[in-house]
Amino acid sequence: DFTNNSLVTEPVLNKMLRGKISVIKTDASDTKRKLEGIVFEVVDSEGNTVNIFETDQNGRGESGWLPFKEEFILREKETEEGFVLSGEEYHFTLDAEHQSFEYRIENQPTGVRVSKIKERGEPLAGAGFAVKKVGFLQSILPFTKADEGVYRYDPNGKETTLMTDENGKLLILELPNAEYWLEEAIIPEGYFPAAPTAFTVTEKDTYKTPLEIAIQNSPWVKLGLDMDKYNRLIAALLIGIGAGIPILMIIRHRKKQREDKEA
Repeated sequence: DFTNNSLVTEPVLNKMLRGKISVIKTDASDTKRKLEGIVFEVVDSEGNTVNIFETDQNGRGESGWLPFKEEFILREKETEEGFVLSGEEYHFTLDAEHQSFEYRIENQPTGVRVSKIKERGEPLAGAGFAVKKVGFLQSILPFTKADEGVYRYDPNGKETTLMTDENGKLLILELPNAEYWLEEAIIPEGYFPAAPTAFTVTEKDTYKTPLEIAIQNSPWVKLGLDMDKYNRLIAALLIGIGAGIPILMIIRHRKKQREDKEA
């Protein structure tokens, strides 16, 4: 027999099936370097934003809970200054077999490549440059050295003279989009200084496709006589000049004697 007390009722839970996605954000110029503060958004098939999140100091960011069996798009919403906003979109659908996705995404820093050359286009090493922002020409921008001939803009950096590598190349990364002046701070030995060069950084100028700047230096031209080559000629001229002085005095003396006799 069944009595009313033998029937145990439990509430039926309507459990929502859902999952998450995560992102690992790295620097394209150095994939070991994780990027913090990159903002992502998740939108649904109608373009409505359903979630926004950003990466932490480890370059990792995670979305909120998202329902199964709906198509979503992940895209970058904001990036750090000195990096180019990615236009990539990542489509995904979560379900029982795919409850999470992890995307590893690189960010392109801005890039400017300087090539130091001689008159005929050969590489010229030993040059150093300073970068100034238009409107703030009294201040030299600070950088951090990443490698030989490679520097990253860094407001807390200690490097203000950017040296080319042994091939006369210099790569400048992470400059914010703006107008700048490039000035030669260290001149290769035996060459005239180059004039300052104006340039503009835009979102098209990246680590993989940098803005290219070629700066040519002209060698010093030796002025005057080569003393080793012309020392004999100079000595002969000096001897002649020295000998000519007493000869001129004798001529003048004889001329005066003739004039006195005629008088």
